[in-house]
Amino acid sequence: MASAFRGGNKIATPVRMRYQSRDAATLRGVGGQMAELESQLSLLCRANGRTCAFPLSSVVEIMRPLPVVPVAEAPGYVDGIAIIRGEPTPVVRTAKLVGGQDEEVARFVTLRAGSRFVALAVESVLGVRGIPTRILRELPPLLRDTASDAVDRIGVLDAELVAVLGHVTWLPESVFEATERVADDS
Repeated sequence: MASAFRGGNKIATPVRMRYQSRDAATLRGVGGQMAELESQLSLLCRANGRTCAFPLSSVVEIMRPLPVVPVAEAPGYVDGIAIIRGEPTPVVRTAKLVGGQDEEVARFVTLRAGSRFVALAVESVLGVRGIPTRILRELPPLLRDTASDAVDRIGVLDAELVAVLGHVTWLPESVFEATERVADDS
């Protein structure tokens, strides 16, 4: 049974429309000059005490955590299954995925992974920002710091999830602060 949730992106429309109307992100360059850069809209979240950027095109929904039913034999970073919009959805604890400590989860971020969905449990959601694509290409992917055997296990279970997580990046505080200044100026 298909649900409306599976058909489209459920991010807050006014915020999404406001950011989609921008063709470029503006960041202060050396000497206080402004530079227009091609950017990718990203949802910024905190996990394992760090900021990560999810491509907005993969984000389906942000929600408060729902009850999770543990699954026997699941890897340590998988909390279990939550029923999201009537569909069983795996819940991955982002901090544990990257080898961090267990943390308090404030939000689930549901991502589209090919034809399926996964909920990533995060500390907090910081907002939507345009991140220059040049900078994103230089940032370490979320899975870089993950043990290779964990990535291999994810790949065996769900290659589409590995593809999506491969586009999630860690965002240095300096880049996050620059996006905050631009958001405040606009």
